[in-house]
Amino acid sequence: MTDLDALERVLATFTGAVLGEVDAHEVLRLLAEGVAEVLALPAAGVLVADEGGRLSVVHTTDPASADVEAVQAEQQSGPGVEARASGEVLDVGDLAAEGRWPAFMARAAERGLAAVTTVPLVARGRTWGTLDVFRAEPGRLPGEDLAVLEGLARLATLWVVLASDRDEARTARAELADHAMHDALTGLPLRWVLLELLERALARAARAGARAGSGAGGGTSSATGGGTGGGTGSGTGSGTGTVALLFLDVDGLKYVNDVDGHAAGDALLRACARRARARLRPPDVLARIGGDELVVLLEDVRSPAEAVAVAQRVVSAVAEPLVLPGRTVTPSVSVGVAVADDPAVRPETLLARADAAMYRAKRAGRGGVAVEDPEGYARDLAAHATPSLVADLRAALDADALEVHYQPVQDVGPDPSRAPTGAAWGVEALVRWRHPVRGLLSGGQVLDVAGAGGLERRLGRFVVARAVAQLADWDRGLGARSPQRLFVNLSAAELADPALPATVRALLDAGGVAPERLLLDVTEGSLLGEEAERGARALVAEGCGLSLDDLGGGWSSLRRVLDVPARVLKVDRSLTRRLRRREAAAVVGALLEMGRALGRDVVLEGVEDEATLAVARELGCAHVQGFHLGAPQTADELSARLGAAAR
Repeated sequence: MTDLDALERVLATFTGAVLGEVDAHEVLRLLAEGVAEVLALPAAGVLVADEGGRLSVVHTTDPASADVEAVQAEQQSGPGVEARASGEVLDVGDLAAEGRWPAFMARAAERGLAAVTTVPLVARGRTWGTLDVFRAEPGRLPGEDLAVLEGLARLATLWVVLASDRDEARTARAELADHAMHDALTGLPLRWVLLELLERALARAARAGARAGSGAGGGTSSATGGGTGGGTGSGTGSGTGTVALLFLDVDGLKYVNDVDGHAAGDALLRACARRARARLRPPDVLARIGGDELVVLLEDVRSPAEAVAVAQRVVSAVAEPLVLPGRTVTPSVSVGVAVADDPAVRPETLLARADAAMYRAKRAGRGGVAVEDPEGYARDLAAHATPSLVADLRAALDADALEVHYQPVQDVGPDPSRAPTGAAWGVEALVRWRHPVRGLLSGGQVLDVAGAGGLERRLGRFVVARAVAQLADWDRGLGARSPQRLFVNLSAAELADPALPATVRALLDAGGVAPERLLLDVTEGSLLGEEAERGARALVAEGCGLSLDDLGGGWSSLRRVLDVPARVLKVDRSLTRRLRRREAAAVVGALLEMGRALGRDVVLEGVEDEATLAVARELGCAHVQGFHLGAPQTADELSARLGAAAR
């Protein structure tokens, strides 16, 4: 029987060990000792293979296993040798009944060991060695224990590989990083790089503001690298400003692609990027985050007017005639400006605000600049949200005027040659509010207003009702291509709504949707109150599932993972953004193995590019979510995508 407390300790020890730069032998020692502790087994041993495939003993937990494993290594005959050759788990319930390894069997009998299970240590297509676990009584290893054994073996093997070829991997990562960090067409940093640089810039502004005693909004900024590509360095400047984003959309790029061909469209995009870069300071960062979308990160900005001035210089620089094959065009960009009045703002939120401002600029005409909430987003949308904004949200709820967008969660599998299927393993429902003045507001912004106006419970019921009805529509229209699971985010206030469980059940019954297909995204923080936790358990009692969100993002602990009856664990995007780093890969690998050992599905959030997807697959992650595989989109857009995949 698996000891969950021991499993938690072993996983924590593994994580601490790999972050401490331990060598491969130490990882294997921890594996043998940890498995024996977790499964309450009397003996375990680890053997490794040399270049010729010959096994040698590297660690045993006790004198009995040391004696038996020494015979196997000397004779090169035993369950480990056989499992290494086949690559398959070998579970021998009664060694006395076996005739394949006489010397091994005889020594095991002398030492009181009656049964053995051997797991090959496989990674990157190579069998590195084997793990043998012994039992004093005959009998096969229970299925749950075997799953834990295999999970811990996979995790340890991953870290052995990381430890044994650390220098080679570091060189390879350096070469890969240059390609993974930059867009091949423009040479500009990619979206994930921008978000990481933005996170650092906001942290610098927050620290500088604290030193100055002026709170949020008066941070000291520093150079974040630049040059012709909008680089990725960092510095320790001494400015007194804050951080701003300019969100640029290249007007008419799709038309040029359709009429003049993609070569002309590529030339247009490169020219716009080059001209924009020429009007920026060396420390400013210019990144490409989508097909026709560029973003500028500015630090040490004293006011929104300063950021607008930069945006206007960029607009003017871009709007020079450009000769394309066959004709001359005058490019233009529409620019949205968002200023971080509060350095504690999340990078994704600031980016969404700049995006919303860009749409306001486009509605006013090509080549324009619009500023998102220059009076201060946090003051307006949080505690001091204006009564008129709360009234607008209440009216939108009354009129059923909010939107729900859907981001697919894809089943990609570990095979790099396997393209994601068109069918969605799941979709996450995300509320959006198309405000007549402020443009499209993100879910976080809507929730801020709802919280200020006491509308969170109404908002939660609206999103669940709209999303469940949409899933029922997809079932009727798409059949087997319909998303298999629906994820809906719920805050603490929404979970505490006593009417929600009965409402959810009625909605599911009305749509003919099985309750187990609805997974409610919760964070550990949202479950801290008794009412919220009681509400979550009531929803589980109705047959719904829980999904523990933001795992590894600061709230969720290993103990909480064991306590919360969540069927799905979602790894926070802050870890995903760092997945190319050895430490982050090790932590994510540990979370994946923990999910497998506990029988939980694990979803990696925030997958923004092919390189991150490749690392996720190498770690054995099967389920991912992020802009690389699908941005949040309307129900109609996702329906068209799923329908096209079915043809």
